[in-house]
Amino acid sequence: MDMIDRWPHLRALHRQLSKYPSVEAWIFGSALVSPIPKDIDVLLMYSNRDDIKALREADYWGDYVPPIHIIAMTHSEEMHYRFKTVTRAVRLLPATGLQAGRTGT
Repeated sequence: MDMIDRWPHLRALHRQLSKYPSVEAWIFGSALVSPIPKDIDVLLMYSNRDDIKALREADYWGDYVPPIHIIAMTHSEEMHYRFKTVTRAVRLLPATGLQAGRTGT
């Protein structure tokens, strides 16, 4: 079972994200290692800030258990901080990386 099947609200976020093809989504944190995480941490990497604004306005996933916490960074910010590598993030969108277990390295 992949993460999208485990948490229906993550599927809803995935569906919403598919409307913004320039946005990359990555999962990191306790959701990758714990069967009962306190939250689901999601990194959104973007090139168009308006896409992130639109996604934040649709913030219906924060009221679920576990809540989804979103961090948004530009691609250059992520490269500077090496966030995906440091957090060992797994790609959510496109979905191929989620099942394959690709990390941010």
